[in-house]
Amino acid sequence: MGPLSFAEGLARRLAGPANFRFILQPVIAAIAGVRDGVSDAKLGLRPYGFVVLFDSNSRGQLLAAGLRRTSIPLVVGVIIDVVVQWMLFQRVLLSAAILVGVLLVGLPYIAARGLTNRILHRRYKHEVVPTPAPGGR
Repeated sequence: MGPLSFAEGLARRLAGPANFRFILQPVIAAIAGVRDGVSDAKLGLRPYGFVVLFDSNSRGQLLAAGLRRTSIPLVVGVIIDVVVQWMLFQRVLLSAAILVGVLLVGLPYIAARGLTNRILHRRYKHEVVPTPAPGGR
């Protein structure tokens, strides 16, 4: 059996054992993203994905917080993919398992968090409090 491309391996995983995870993991990640998106909207924060992509000052802190929120589903997803790879291919490519985990958990989380914040943005309007001038009262 020759080496499979990532797409071929993914197609075999979709049809193989534990294929329900291709629905369950994104749903769990999206639920976590919605929960965090509601919190972001209440706090008046900008959409998560936008800040992660374009605000280098906040990027590390936000990615770390998002990783903490999704760590259990992400680790479970990687472990399940490792087991499925072994059952299907009798070998394991950890990089492919991590990529599948990120695709199934990371992307739905980021999308759900940002979209929820964007949708609820107007509901939780916040007044912009002017920053006092340095040395002034």
